[in-house]
Amino acid sequence: KDNLLGYKGACMKYPFSSKVFHVDVKYPIASYFSLPVGVSIISASFIADTAATGFSSNILNGKKIVSGTPPNEQEHIIIQPVGYDSKDAQILVFTSAGTLNIMLHVVKKKQEEPMYCVEWVLPPPKPVIKKRSRTITVDSNYKINGNWDDWESCYWLPEVWNDGRQTYIKYNEIMKAREHPVLFELYKTNIFHLTKKILIKNSYDSKSLTHIIDGVPKEMMLVMGKQELVIKRLKFQIIEVGQNENRLKK
Repeated sequence: KDNLLGYKGACMKYPFSSKVFHVDVKYPIASYFSLPVGVSIISASFIADTAATGFSSNILNGKKIVSGTPPNEQEHIIIQPVGYDSKDAQILVFTSAGTLNIMLHVVKKKQEEPMYCVEWVLPPPKPVIKKRSRTITVDSNYKINGNWDDWESCYWLPEVWNDGRQTYIKYNEIMKAREHPVLFELYKTNIFHLTKKILIKNSYDSKSLTHIIDGVPKEMMLVMGKQELVIKRLKFQIIEVGQNENRLKK
């Protein structure tokens, strides 16, 4: 399809970008540029005022060149050096899709060819991937006991649950500025069935005040000085939590 200047064949296509775009131009040839469909020119100006006198262009006098019909209208730019003395120049074209930064290089040798026709194209839209909803199974059936009388009112009494893979121990907001208890796992020995405790390796999310433990220990203990809270997992109890619900939030 011929363009408005009558150049036959397809224009050279380049992605629309704010990076400097280098264009070879040559007197007395007019170079023809097409913007992406639907993109409109707001204004244009040369970096140096004196450069404007070396080129003729429809965008410098506010004249719009449009082809096609809505919604497939396409705006065009025609730039032409006005004489052999025209020098390299830089022009900024402000559009509804961003700024085009065009560096015009004036070529003068007989064997040098200008860029006759250029078309900028927008990248294709990213596909919208619809996420499938799913249900997370949570077990929060735990029993907590303390070794002192008023343990039920202690400020570090946590909320406990697991998702079958990891166990979560979440404190309330008052623990942000407090010392945290030490976390142990309790287990019974094979001989004499004595109760032993070992330090549990865990990660701690300071934003949500939550210990995150790999695995699902049956019995744990939080120790703060001489005070102890024993956390025991009871019979499995299912609670369904929607995908968008995050129990680690504040």
